[in-house]
Amino acid sequence: MLVVSMLSACTATPPRQAAPVPVGDMLAAIHAAGRSEESVLSIMPLRPASLTLLLQQARSQTIRGNARAAAEALGRAHAVAPDDPEVLQLQAENAIRLHEFARAETLARQSWSAGSKVGALCARNWQTVYQLRRLAGDASGMAAAERAQAECHKPGIKRM
Repeated sequence: MLVVSMLSACTATPPRQAAPVPVGDMLAAIHAAGRSEESVLSIMPLRPASLTLLLQQARSQTIRGNARAAAEALGRAHAVAPDDPEVLQLQAENAIRLHEFARAETLARQSWSAGSKVGALCARNWQTVYQLRRLAGDASGMAAAERAQAECHKPGIKRM
């Protein structure tokens, strides 16, 4: 009896695996937030052709599901334009794909700081922070990100 109880103690149940991170759902919510603000005037700086090419390469790699290659292209884009808010946000979204969540939040906040603070990019910035705070179980951080995202919306001009 003693041997049986000792053997049963040795067969511990394996630790439960954490549920997979819903990266696809997170990114869908981030992109939806941006689409909801597309009607706001957005001012985009002129970009060098090399930057445009690198962003196209990053998007192409993302579509192929190659987040590592996208990260390389975005890293080169960042070297060309280190303060470009769109590059920073794309890096944040790609960091989510790579499960680099702390880095993703830092990049989204940097993008917001460098950006216009209104419109689609602003909404994507704060939805990124919201999703990452949700993942961390930070209710007050979620609420703060939600309030900040609401500030991204500016009503359009009423025309007669």
